[in-house]
Amino acid sequence: MSAIEELPSIALPGDTHQEGVLIQPVPCYVIKTKLRSADADGDKLFINVASSNAIAAPSTKKRLDAEGKEVEGLNVPVSVGSIRSCTDKAGKPALAIDVIVSPKIIQ
Repeated sequence: MSAIEELPSIALPGDTHQEGVLIQPVPCYVIKTKLRSADADGDKLFINVASSNAIAAPSTKKRLDAEGKEVEGLNVPVSVGSIRSCTDKAGKPALAIDVIVSPKIIQ
């Protein structure tokens, strides 16, 4: 696929190495919200939602619960980027984060 490029190996604590891929997602929409705290309204936060075929589609998975019984649940793979500073349309400080999901989530 031309939209995915291999990245060089990176070292992670406890691992000898970890390989990754660079995903070129398709922008979908933006969720605008605010971070709330006990003493103030908080910063504006933009959640940029995008899709890529490199992210697996949702599926059901079986696991054992705390009592050892088999239960089935929904597994929704997602790639979440680091939070970063940005500005809104008015030039005021804000925060942004990128979230990439399977195109099947967006459909």
